[in-house]
Amino acid sequence: MKVIPGYLIGSMSGKAGNAVAARCRGVQYIRQHVIPTNPNTEDQQAQRARFSLIVGWYHALSAALSLYLTYLALGLPQSGFNLFQARNVRDLYNEVDPRLTPLSTNVQEINTWVVATESVGGLQATWDAGDAVPTSTLEIYCCKFDGTDYTGEIFQPDYTPPLVSAETVLFGNLEPGEQYQCFALVKSATGQYSVAVADDETVQTE
Repeated sequence: MKVIPGYLIGSMSGKAGNAVAARCRGVQYIRQHVIPTNPNTEDQQAQRARFSLIVGWYHALSAALSLYLTYLALGLPQSGFNLFQARNVRDLYNEVDPRLTPLSTNVQEINTWVVATESVGGLQATWDAGDAVPTSTLEIYCCKFDGTDYTGEIFQPDYTPPLVSAETVLFGNLEPGEQYQCFALVKSATGQYSVAVADDETVQTE
């Protein structure tokens, strides 16, 4: 149970006996001190692994995309990171391709996105811009994927390509014999993003 202190009590913090005083979003409250249980079940371990993976992904995002996530969180009791985390943890739990951005926007996605083996340690991505606005650009990410789970941090290629039909971008310095999943987001001229699209198949480097 939470108790909101009155005017005469004023500001409080810390623990006294079995009570803990704290502040959340500018509201002072007092609650009972509870020691949480930690059974550490397999489901809990899997969920913690998802959270850990998403933290690594977030730190690898471009500054522009991080700023866009912050913009999406304006006026909400969450940060851009919270939105990113909630969206992608839910996708991983449901075993669907992560979509990176937490909300759909009016930015048109690319029409096709295909990744294939280019050379030892490399992948080649091609796409058709479809109805996407020509002044937009692509933001591309890639992550190891063993066919069941995503592993390691997500990363970008060496450059951001223009958004034109049948463009090609190479991912170099990848580990031979590993599978990767690659994502593409359309970034508009005004700094908004589409939801990420992923290749339909994970591709094993030769």
